[in-house]
Amino acid sequence: MLPPASFNGNILKTTTKYTSFLLMLTGLLLAGCAGTPQAPAVAPFDIRHLVGQVQQAVVTIRTFNPDMEPIGLGTGFFINDRGHLITNYHVVEGAYAATVKTQEGQTYPVLSVMAEDKTVDLIQLAVDIPSEHRRWLQISEAPPEIADQVMVVGSPLGLEQTVSEGIVSAIREIPDVGTLFQVSAPISSGSSGSPVVNRQGRVVGVVSFQSRLGQNLNFAIASLHIQKLETSPTELSLAEWTYARIKDNPQKVQNLCREGFSFTIRGEYKKALTYFQDAVASNPDDTNAWFGLGNCYIGLEKPEEAIDAYRQVIRTDPDNANAYYNLGLYYRQLGRYESAVETFQNALAIDPAHIPSQFEMGEALGRMGRSEEEKQVYLDITSQNPNFYPAYFRLGLVCNRLGQYEEAIAAQKKVLSLKPNFAPAYFALGLVYANMGDSRQEANAYKEALRIDPEFVEAHYNMGLYYIRSGEREAALEQYKVLKKLDERQADRLFDLIYGDR
Repeated sequence: MLPPASFNGNILKTTTKYTSFLLMLTGLLLAGCAGTPQAPAVAPFDIRHLVGQVQQAVVTIRTFNPDMEPIGLGTGFFINDRGHLITNYHVVEGAYAATVKTQEGQTYPVLSVMAEDKTVDLIQLAVDIPSEHRRWLQISEAPPEIADQVMVVGSPLGLEQTVSEGIVSAIREIPDVGTLFQVSAPISSGSSGSPVVNRQGRVVGVVSFQSRLGQNLNFAIASLHIQKLETSPTELSLAEWTYARIKDNPQKVQNLCREGFSFTIRGEYKKALTYFQDAVASNPDDTNAWFGLGNCYIGLEKPEEAIDAYRQVIRTDPDNANAYYNLGLYYRQLGRYESAVETFQNALAIDPAHIPSQFEMGEALGRMGRSEEEKQVYLDITSQNPNFYPAYFRLGLVCNRLGQYEEAIAAQKKVLSLKPNFAPAYFALGLVYANMGDSRQEANAYKEALRIDPEFVEAHYNMGLYYIRSGEREAALEQYKVLKKLDERQADRLFDLIYGDR
């Protein structure tokens, strides 16, 4: 019998979409809950019917110094009928006044700062705009998913109300910062603060910056951070707000860390390294400085230096479970599984309900061949969080590995009850049915995975194997043709098997 392609341990190795799944998963874990199920998009993304309503809510922001001389440009959008606007923190940072210009060409003044979160680069402003001219966008309650189609409306290079479209190409969780996602829609200077809108016309993110490393490396802050903004008890005018921040100017270390993180997040680790080295030299007890230094060393592929830096993070903040989690995660990435398990256990000693540490400890145990212990970890997680589908997914994988097929099937069906269109769960069911010798249900499971994700490489490969076993050479060749466009290596493997008897 031809061996089916499978998940290697617990790490998904399918399409680019699902190799990025673990990055997305980290974001779900740190948020403490599973994502909201969404139906797959099946119709072409026609942005024409959305452009008009989105543009009405989008404004161009101009900022001014104390002499009312222009100093900056950005984009923002209204989020309710009270004239409240969202943009990036950095768009108005250092400004003493600001105006917004609507699609109609009217200009209105910014009245006050209502809420802010410098860490995620978001700020909420109140604008003096007549009620009859207020148009706003709804915020999506569901996070975006990889390959979702999106639209951006902003003012790149001062070109007002410019529309661009693309897809969500990656989702990243930056520790102590939040959820970011990468979009392929073009972004330029002046786009900061632009809404990223899904096909339903709802905001899923806010444009934040463009990487300096290449084209189409554009990043947005997830819209969930808008919902987390806490309104200040005292609304300050923009001038008052700026003066307060100058008066309470951050210390040198904070400024160095901020600059360092701005380079790290772009992948410019050598530039970031200097800032963090200066920061830890200035204050050896600053947790953020050591954390940033550790991230730089990871990016520069200097593991021992990174580990030393992360240990300093723990030294400066010994009661923070996330400090241990980050080190444990890095040990796991290095293949140092025993150290990873020990470090995750340290995190759990501080916070027994720290799901990220439990979850990643499970995979580390699996990599060490301790499958029964791994299984128990996922059972513990699901007992605490019965709606956390990633734990059921991995539970199903480990049960399949242990030959506990009925439990494996039950776990993956639980995943699908929580997230009906999660293609990897159908693929995992196909693997279970293959091990049980149920070819019909195996094929049906792979077909469901491909219905949801037509570019699921391993599902195409395993369908090809199914057709070979069934003597359907022509059908297997069709799978080969599809794979040739998606993954030449897998396509060649399948081709060799199709003609292996000649």
